Amino acid sequence: LARQAGVMLRERSPQEAAAENEAERLRGLISEATDYYHQLLMTAPQAGPARAYLRKRGFTRSTVDEFQLGYSLESWDALRTHLIGRGFSVEEQIKAGMLVERDEGGTYDRFRSRLMIPICDRRGRPIAFGGRVLDPEQQPKYMNSPQTPLFDKGQVLFGYHQASRAI
Repeated sequence: LARQAGVMLRERSPQEAAAENEAERLRGLISEATDYYHQLLMTAPQAGPARAYLRKRGFTRSTVDEFQLGYSLESWDALRTHLIGRGFSVEEQIKAGMLVERDEGGTYDRFRSRLMIPICDRRGRPIAFGGRVLDPEQQPKYMNSPQTPLFDKGQVLFGYHQASRAI
């Protein structure tokens, strides 16, 4: 078909194929984290204050589900442990921005005790997170994922995939 239409196709280089495979793996990791955080928000006793905050702010269950809002436990390794159990390496979690490396070695979960807001690409696939604290004493109030192979803050507009039909 390409030949008939006069379109020149070229094969992907090994580097392009490897980068595409890595991006797909990282998307799977972020998707798994999104599901995990959402499940915690909906069922974990520790997420009670997050659910109360959302009710107070007028969020409905359908809005919480549509935006896949979640909750991160107040734990240094809950997400890491969960993702390792799902087959994602520590290195992949660091690359996806979910873990922070300690100077003295080791890692810890970037997001702890926060309302989690997935940030999605144009196709609606989660690629990063924004996290909001519930304790007014905790800082910073809002924290975003760092720059990753999937997430470039300057190139992503929050909610675009949901608003694009209306736009």
